[in-house]
Amino acid sequence: MRVKKEFETQVNRDDAKDKLVAAVAKEDVGALAGPIQLIARAKVADGIRELKPLVLAVQEEVQEVIPDISEREIRDIISGYGKVAQLSKDEISVALRELKSQAQKVSQLEDVLKGQPPKKTGLQREKQSQKVRELTKEVNAAMKKAGIQVTDPATQLKSSMDAVKTRLRNSIEDLTKAIDDKKRLVAKTKSLVPDPEVKKLKAERDRLKNIHDTMFPKKLVTPAQRLEIAIRASRLSKEYWAGRLARARKGDFGAPTKAVQNLPKSQQLDDIRKQRDAAKEEHQRLKDIAHPKLTPEQRALRSFKTRIRKNMEELRRKLRTKDFTKKVRKELKLDDEALDLKMAHEKVKVEWNRGLFMDRLRNRSIPKKILGGAREVLNTTRAVVTSIDLSAVARQGAFIGLAHPVRASRAIPAMLRSLTKKGHFRTITEIQNRPNAALYKASGLFIAEPNETSLAKMEEAYMSRWAERIPGVAASARAYTSFLNQLRADSFDAMVASLSRDGKVTLKEAKAIANFINVSTGRGNLSILQPAAVALNTAFFSPRYTVSRFQLLLGQPFYHGTKRTKILVAKEYGRFMVGASVMYALAYAADAAFGDDDDIPLVEWNPRSSDFGKIRIRKTRIDPMAGMVQTFVFMTRLITGETKSTRTGRVTPIRGKGVPFRGDTSFDIGVTFFRNKLSPVFATAARFFDRTDKGFKRFDVLEEGLSLTTPLALRDVIEVVQEHGIILSTAIILAAIFGVGVQVYDK
Repeated sequence: MRVKKEFETQVNRDDAKDKLVAAVAKEDVGALAGPIQLIARAKVADGIRELKPLVLAVQEEVQEVIPDISEREIRDIISGYGKVAQLSKDEISVALRELKSQAQKVSQLEDVLKGQPPKKTGLQREKQSQKVRELTKEVNAAMKKAGIQVTDPATQLKSSMDAVKTRLRNSIEDLTKAIDDKKRLVAKTKSLVPDPEVKKLKAERDRLKNIHDTMFPKKLVTPAQRLEIAIRASRLSKEYWAGRLARARKGDFGAPTKAVQNLPKSQQLDDIRKQRDAAKEEHQRLKDIAHPKLTPEQRALRSFKTRIRKNMEELRRKLRTKDFTKKVRKELKLDDEALDLKMAHEKVKVEWNRGLFMDRLRNRSIPKKILGGAREVLNTTRAVVTSIDLSAVARQGAFIGLAHPVRASRAIPAMLRSLTKKGHFRTITEIQNRPNAALYKASGLFIAEPNETSLAKMEEAYMSRWAERIPGVAASARAYTSFLNQLRADSFDAMVASLSRDGKVTLKEAKAIANFINVSTGRGNLSILQPAAVALNTAFFSPRYTVSRFQLLLGQPFYHGTKRTKILVAKEYGRFMVGASVMYALAYAADAAFGDDDDIPLVEWNPRSSDFGKIRIRKTRIDPMAGMVQTFVFMTRLITGETKSTRTGRVTPIRGKGVPFRGDTSFDIGVTFFRNKLSPVFATAARFFDRTDKGFKRFDVLEEGLSLTTPLALRDVIEVVQEHGIILSTAIILAAIFGVGVQVYDK
């Protein structure tokens, strides 16, 4: 018999090798499993009962045909790892299956150590040996440590939830049959799992059970029998809670059980229940002491601590694995449907915020309502006179525009697109989805939000809630804010990228960069005057803009940040001066080619003159320096104590004994400077109440009325056309529309 078995084994082995050679010849990888399984079976029949020797023995024979086959490949083919296999009950199959199970666990362990989830294998479970159980524990421990979870229900065995559902379906069938056959059904207690389908099945089962119990009522028990049952139940409950109390003193707590109700009165039962309730109360008291209820603030704090701990663990894991990659926020590009949906959401959100804001306005006192209405009137007049143009380019964007003309030109399409509401929304959405969006907010970079109700969060030129209701003014406001938002965001990204080449940008450095960009784009830092920003903007044309000109000239951006940011800001100042020089050089070249042959210099370079830095073309003055020359002239006059007349060219003192009769003093220079910075209504009022020869006698009601309602870009248009003709005047008017200062003198 033994000789016969050995002969059959040898025949199987030879047959397996023939099939293996045939599979290799056909390049049929799937056909390799059968012959290798036969070889493994032959080895087990030879008496091999250990995994490693079996794998090596099979590999040795297979390598005669496939020299480069690995031990892992042999082990996976023998075990059927990752494949479903039917079970056989013969002795050799059982022995081989045991070795396969071990092989599967070893392969699972290797995959887990590589960070891969192990594959589910097989359809049936068999009692595992001690070795397989040990390997299973190693696989589970490695999975837990690696954070790997296998939750694919399609590859898992039937769960206990399915078993509950099956039992409930069977119960429904049994009850239906009992009702139909009019035979009593023996009741069985089932445990329910909180699952929607389970609850639905239970409800159907209970409905049928009620019909069954109505047809076959239970036999009544006597009150004495019920009392005896209650006493036994209460005694068990008392013992249960006494045990729970003992465990509670050790910190082990559990949920209380429901009490039995509606029973006959009994002193014995009452005594047992009192003892039980006393144990429950003591249990609850100890539980409350050990685990007191948390307030919402305490729960939030606990959640915060949990997040911090998880973050620390994640960082420690990255340190162990030397994973120093940083999660980069990807810029989300919205399609038209997503943009329309977000715009609709934002519109509803704005309507709600506006309703909330208007509700607060309605609840104001009468004096505050009057004051608020007056403020809106004053702010709206400024919005009107600054509208119907694209002045952000050469007004607040001039400093960065001269330093980076290409960057400024790239913001112009966003400005033009924002003349429509959808284009404006697309522009701000693109900025909000940039990788540095969170850093914009953290560093204090000013990005004006659309549909903002807070005056302090609007651009100064359009700080009015009524302005958005005026069609042309609203479009100008959107274009104005979009250009500055785009220019600020682009400049911030470029400067951060430039600085990060030498290392990571710190929050301090980001704040310094944001401060420079804010100041250079007319968003000056009011510091202690910040709470009064809205009031200042009502009285003055643009206080932040005026402050920013002083801060640029006095080097305020250098006061903050690190050495790296100061060097970066210094480069920006240098680029600005180069850009300004190129601009003036082009002006001189154009004047030499096309200008008039007169003795009047193209540009006044005396900083004590009001014409300093301005390009003079006959009676027209063009100021390309975005308000910085006026500030520089004002500071120079106060420092030197002298002023130069634009009419006579004479230099006269403004303080001391040399001040001419009725000439300007330092005080007059200061008053004139700040009066020119007043908002339109306040400036008109100042001229009306000025009783000096310079003020009252030249006050013209019609002229002042037009100045309150005519946009700055449209003023002096007729005079410019009459003075320079169509071609040159068109260029000058276009420059005025883009924010270049244009003024026509009387003489």
